[in-house]
Amino acid sequence: MELGTVVYQNEIYNLDYMTSDEISALFHLVEQNTKEENCVLSAKLRSVYANRLTQEIVRQKVGNQLNSMKASILSIHPKFQEKSKIYEKVNAEMWQELEEFEKVLKRFADIFDGKMQELIYQKLELELKWLGATNQEKLKKQIQKNAKMQKHLMDQKQKQIFSAMEVGNNAIAVGVKKRRNIKNIAKFFHCKFNPYKVIQKNVLEPFGHRIDEFKVNQLKKVDGKAKEFDFAKIQEKIEEIVKKK
Repeated sequence: MELGTVVYQNEIYNLDYMTSDEISALFHLVEQNTKEENCVLSAKLRSVYANRLTQEIVRQKVGNQLNSMKASILSIHPKFQEKSKIYEKVNAEMWQELEEFEKVLKRFADIFDGKMQELIYQKLELELKWLGATNQEKLKKQIQKNAKMQKHLMDQKQKQIFSAMEVGNNAIAVGVKKRRNIKNIAKFFHCKFNPYKVIQKNVLEPFGHRIDEFKVNQLKKVDGKAKEFDFAKIQEKIEEIVKKK
């Protein structure tokens, strides 16, 4: 969905084309002034930031995995390219697994993003109370605590997504045998073994198993598909909080 634009200090910002770093820089600028409209704008920007960060992390993770699988396949079959007989078959299966990989990562990210959105609403409520409070020092501490919780949650999300479904010491990899065994695989290949089956056994199947194991072990509490980011509903909720102040 298109997120549209926001205006701050006579500057127009198109949220659809901003990176997470750019959005982060903007809400930090907005938060330098604690007027009500700035608190509201900050809540909206932080919501978009959480979603945009997830998109970027997942995109990078999938790209890393794709590069890793291609490298592993080339180690087994150096002539693997569009003209090779098995290219279309292997490529189709690889992308099928990568699409499932991406879906699982997005579902996993929902665990963090759901908690993050609640913290954003909570922060806005605290800020609105703080603006009208006589004892502002106590509320200020609560706001600062909330901000720290948000930062910790975002750090955890990034760390957990990057380490999800990895092997060994969290390096981006697929379940292929160690390099010393690649030579043995090459020998089998030269003995006219089916290269497709070697790739399937040593790259595609282990990757699929890792995804399945992660779904069973880590996504027990996450039901259904990944939740679509609904900025319109988030803005409605934010306006409700403002009306209840």
